Amino acid sequence: MARNLWSLRLGAGQVESVAYAFYLRSMGGCATEANRFAREYGLAFHIDSSAGCPRLTRLPGDRAPASCDGAAFGEPAPPT
Repeated sequence: MARNLWSLRLGAGQVESVAYAFYLRSMGGCATEANRFAREYGLAFHIDSSAGCPRLTRLPGDRAPASCDGAAFGEPAPPT
């Protein structure tokens, strides 16, 4: 069985954008990708009950893979 595995180097804005894309896909009935992304990156969009719109949420624990620059997690990006 062939396995489709992608490895991406994402910046802070890109991580948030990917999380939102998976959130939108989950609204259509398939939450598998959104759940896996949340487990691996520790970020997920959830409905904010007070505003009634999706909001990016950082999940507890340190899940940031080495391919993430960390800026999406409230840390400064490493120097280049």
